[in-house]
Amino acid sequence: MVEDPLSQLRVLLHGEPSPTVWGAVCRCIEALDSDLVEVGLDYAATHMARWPDALRTGPPERAAALPWWPLVRHVRVPAGVLLESVLPHLFCVTRLDLSEQTLGPEGVGGLADSADLGNLTFLNLSNNNIGPQGMRVLADSGLLASLSALGLGNNGIGPGGAQALAEAEGLGGLVRLDLSHNGIRQEGTAALVASGVLEGVAWLDLSGNWIGDDGTRLLTDSGHLAGTEMLAFRENGLEAAGALALASCGDLAKGLSELYLSGNRIGDEGAAALAASEHLGALTRLVLAGCWIGAEGAAALAASTRLGSLSLLGLTSNRIGDEGAAALAASRHLGGLSQLHLRSNRIGKVGARALAASDGFGSLTELQLDSNWLGSQGAAALAQSEHFGALMVLGLASNRIGDDGARALLGARGLGNLVELGLGFNDIGEEMMRTLVTRPHWPKLARLFLHGNGMDSEAFEAFCDASHGLQLTF
Repeated sequence: MVEDPLSQLRVLLHGEPSPTVWGAVCRCIEALDSDLVEVGLDYAATHMARWPDALRTGPPERAAALPWWPLVRHVRVPAGVLLESVLPHLFCVTRLDLSEQTLGPEGVGGLADSADLGNLTFLNLSNNNIGPQGMRVLADSGLLASLSALGLGNNGIGPGGAQALAEAEGLGGLVRLDLSHNGIRQEGTAALVASGVLEGVAWLDLSGNWIGDDGTRLLTDSGHLAGTEMLAFRENGLEAAGALALASCGDLAKGLSELYLSGNRIGDEGAAALAASEHLGALTRLVLAGCWIGAEGAAALAASTRLGSLSLLGLTSNRIGDEGAAALAASRHLGGLSQLHLRSNRIGKVGARALAASDGFGSLTELQLDSNWLGSQGAAALAQSEHFGALMVLGLASNRIGDDGARALLGARGLGNLVELGLGFNDIGEEMMRTLVTRPHWPKLARLFLHGNGMDSEAFEAFCDASHGLQLTF
């Protein structure tokens, strides 16, 4: 058995990187005699060059007392810790998370003036109320020049802040950019497009900026989306024309694998445009929650021969109804789906029966049907299905399935792989809940959600005692 810390360190650093190994490395450095600490740090630094920087983390408020601090590369400054007090210790850091620090323009000024951040490649400043003034300070500071990832979500920078970012020097290395919920609108989008700052960005979040259809067209016509792999464009005031602009963008054919358009009123016409696009064939994740899509749009998505690579289809909070659910169930092109989200879609027992009868969902591991109109008969149809053998997560909250629906689920032979089951707000009685908790119907079940079914605190404690390690929510 290895005893001395330096020998332990050698063994650890010849293994695979992990949070556990990182913790053990730090303890080894702490256990070294003072005259060996530098030796240990040099050895560790050499062998950790291949490690992901995100694993090498530590508490900045304790930096001065930690002998292993020079090995740290990733820091999240907790709320309540003064940035000024930790800045001198960030000389070794490449990844800095300052989200939710309420820095404001003044705090950003102190950050921009620091001489201790020369190694940064990742900076998250989300939720800091920076505003256009703070964005201008950052853009003029040179701090952004070495970054490959920048998070500026929810800072109210507006069109003026987008203009400042567009004028910042040395941003050509960005591969990840979060500008969500900043109200940059079409004007700010035009500035970013004209500057070329978006060119080469692989992960791009422009959600919540009310860019509109015309701003979207500016973006898709720019030629800057050729390297985009993930595009989040939620809540941007798009209608069908905006969806058509995205669907017609040839640059997206070069690698877009994730597209998030929730909260845009693209409707059936927009859904059909996306479904017919010859440029979206590489998509693996398509999320269209709250997009005013009805049965016709769902049918277009289901019939698309272009979307066969999808592993996740999200249609939460639309209005596809039974007809749309049946169209999805009949699709011959969605067999690769592992996640299907259909919450709040006015799906009743007819739609549930269609989903249950489909043999096209053999790869499905997650099915979300919360807040629909399934009733006990819809739950029974799902329970009797022979096609959900791979299902691990099933959400059925707020469907009024009652005791009869719960009883049908108890007898389901095809749901043996369930790990999580959501049955909240379903008018299930206490005796039936007790049966759900205490009988081993689903041998792999780890989480059971029964909230909203009328459970007092005394009964809850008794249920927890009888749950045998099952995580319960009442």
